[in-house]
Amino acid sequence: MMIATVCIIQLTTGVILDRHYDRSTLRYAAYTVLYPLIYWAITSTIAFLYTPVGLLRRRPQVTLWKTERT
Repeated sequence: MMIATVCIIQLTTGVILDRHYDRSTLRYAAYTVLYPLIYWAITSTIAFLYTPVGLLRRRPQVTLWKTERT
């Protein structure tokens, strides 16, 4: 609820500041509340799906102190 409240406060502040330039911004207010929800859903799904891939893949052996001279 706190994140949603901050989102609504930011949206309201932006609409108040921009209403001098464009009166139609308030029309899109309902859609902008959905943006964080969709963004968080997509990023959490991707993190859930690809975390095992990142943890289980084989990494090349890299040493920091031994350099190969050719």
